[in-house]
Amino acid sequence: MNRWIISAIFISLLWTVDHVKLHSEIGDLRGKANTDTIYIERDEKELTKENLLREIKRLKIKEPEIVFNQAMLETGHLNCSDCSLSKNNLWGFADESYLVFEDWRQCVAYYYGWQKRKYGGGDYYEFLRKRWGCENPEGYVAELRVMR
Repeated sequence: MNRWIISAIFISLLWTVDHVKLHSEIGDLRGKANTDTIYIERDEKELTKENLLREIKRLKIKEPEIVFNQAMLETGHLNCSDCSLSKNNLWGFADESYLVFEDWRQCVAYYYGWQKRKYGGGDYYEFLRKRWGCENPEGYVAELRVMR
């Protein structure tokens, strides 16, 4: 079974209490000890633009406005009906198919871990151009730049 699917299942199992303490398995996936703990707050349950940006900033995700704009682009400003949003997947994370999250905040926590593993600093747009899995990375980054 793929590591991403195992990670999603692991996170889903932990999602049964009001305040979930997630020991990110990111370090385990890389074979390193991980001391990071992500706390997912259970208030603010509704997915709104305000709550999404608040959660991105609460987790201290780097370049929060760009990351927020990515979610807006990927989900049609949270209004798409035929996209990964139906799986609580705000950024279209996929392996062989879209990853499924029990709650939208799980996806934000997943983005945090993804970013922590992949982003080493520097121009975030350039990072996304090189690392974000899309068919047209130049066009994707150009759209994000316009959304500023």
